[in-house]
Amino acid sequence: MRLFVLLAAGELVVQRNMGFIAGRRNGPLQLALEYAVTRFAPKLLLVLGETDSQVVMKAIAKARGAPPTSNGMSVLDRVMVSAMRAIQQVELDAATSAAGRELKIRHLTTELNVLYTIERILKNSAIVRNAVREHGLELQGAILDSSGEVEFIGGHPMQAVLIKEDETPDAGCPH
Repeated sequence: MRLFVLLAAGELVVQRNMGFIAGRRNGPLQLALEYAVTRFAPKLLLVLGETDSQVVMKAIAKARGAPPTSNGMSVLDRVMVSAMRAIQQVELDAATSAAGRELKIRHLTTELNVLYTIERILKNSAIVRNAVREHGLELQGAILDSSGEVEFIGGHPMQAVLIKEDETPDAGCPH
C-alpha cells in the first residue's frame, strides 16, 4: 500500500507501507503521517491499495484454509477479515467465471482494506481527525490494479462519524 500526501501544487510525499494496513496506534506509520500533516498541512491524503499485493493474495489463500505462515501473521489476520468478506460476497455470483470471481475477490479485498486503513488512520490519530475537521484535509482511497489502472473509490462512507470520535480507539477486533 502507498499513502500519498499532496502538499501543494507539484509537491507529493509518498509513504510506502509494507503490510497493507494502517499500522498500530502510535506506530511508525501513524507518527510519519502525523508529522506530515502537522509540518506540511496537506489538503489530500490518498491511500492506494494494490490488487497484486502479496499480502492480499496470501490473506485470500489463508481465508480459504491455506496453512498459516510465521511471517506477518498479525498483518495477514487483519487483511484476512476483508478477504473473507470479499469471498463471501463474490462467490455467490454464479454468473461470473471462476477467473472473474478471483479478480473480483482481489479487487474487493483491496477496496475493503483501503477503507479499513482510512478508518484506522482516523480512529488512531487525533491530529489527522482535527486536520479533517478544522483544516479541510481529505482522506481518499484508490485501487491500483494489475493493468496499472487506478480506480478512485473516494472517502470512507462513515467519515463524518469517525472524525467526531475523540476517545481512545478500540484495541479489539481489527474490523
